[in-house]
Amino acid sequence: MMSEETNPLLSRIKRLIEQAGPITLADYMYLSLADPALGYYANRKAIGGKGDFITAPEVNQIFGELTGIWVIAVWQMIGRPSHFSLVEFGPGTGVLMKDILRTLRSDPACSQAAVPMMVEASPAMIERQRAAIGKESARWIGGMEDLPEQPVVAIANEFLDALPTRQFVRKTGHWAEIGITMTENEKLERIALPASISTEWFPEAADQQEEGAVFEYSPAREAFIEALATEIVEKNGAALLYDYGHLQSGYGDTFQAVRDHAFAEPLTDPGKSDLTTHVDFERLAKAAKAAGIMNPQLAEQGNFLLALGLLERAGTLGHGKSLEVQEAIRDAVERLAAPEAMGRLFKVFGFSSPPCQLPGFSDNAPKET
Repeated sequence: MMSEETNPLLSRIKRLIEQAGPITLADYMYLSLADPALGYYANRKAIGGKGDFITAPEVNQIFGELTGIWVIAVWQMIGRPSHFSLVEFGPGTGVLMKDILRTLRSDPACSQAAVPMMVEASPAMIERQRAAIGKESARWIGGMEDLPEQPVVAIANEFLDALPTRQFVRKTGHWAEIGITMTENEKLERIALPASISTEWFPEAADQQEEGAVFEYSPAREAFIEALATEIVEKNGAALLYDYGHLQSGYGDTFQAVRDHAFAEPLTDPGKSDLTTHVDFERLAKAAKAAGIMNPQLAEQGNFLLALGLLERAGTLGHGKSLEVQEAIRDAVERLAAPEAMGRLFKVFGFSSPPCQLPGFSDNAPKET
């Protein structure tokens, strides 16, 4: 564990608590992840073999290729515009966009129409992305406000989970927001803040939950979806977002930290671990509808990739290759799609304007049990 002398962000958070009292979990997540000088994403090579975690694009090129096939199909469905913004939020190492762009070359007209744009705040990650896809292959922008007046096809993988989240706890018959405070021995800990919270906007049966039950709510995620949906309604296009979470709103504490490919204590060494919570996709679908989207669509990642041709592409990729390569491809397929791996935990959220049945999604979202 780092001391305050070697972790200036920890010192700053403690001073903030001393001066103004406990901070919310959302504030803690924002400071830990997004502080421009000391936050996690400003300083860590988070993703990949030498980072803290592996994401689906790093598992195998098939993930990016199937996403590229989805982009081509959607471009055709929205009328084959001569130019469209192919925007990725939180592009990580750049591998996903690299694989998408390579796949788009199978349809030269779509490839020529695509204008790749990367939304990334970290200078260090931008350099990794440029190295992966080539500095001339994309534009790096600050956010949606920089998108030009043309259709938008948006992609994101494990972007939503790191947006700040508020937590509420059931305590002595009431609900209270969880805050971060400092103990007498100057350690950070979660506490229930004194004010009671109205449960009108909670999932059903809020007052029937057991003592200690937790509800998580991310205004930042909903604001992002509303803004993205508004862009797509106004300019036409579609969005595809992969992340881990649940299809139906519910209760549970999913706040976690990952460091060096293992779970870590989330309130220790802020800025040194990746902090996330599971995504509530039901609330995000409602946010998209509020912005004018008629057809938000949800699927489990395994079912989605299989519907796009995961097994067929794996067979083609492994044909004629060594047994070692074929085994690696089978392992990747299992990791991406098996229910006990990423296939059920990870969900896929898609929406479009004009409304259409998007590739990979069934007419009805799966029901969680």
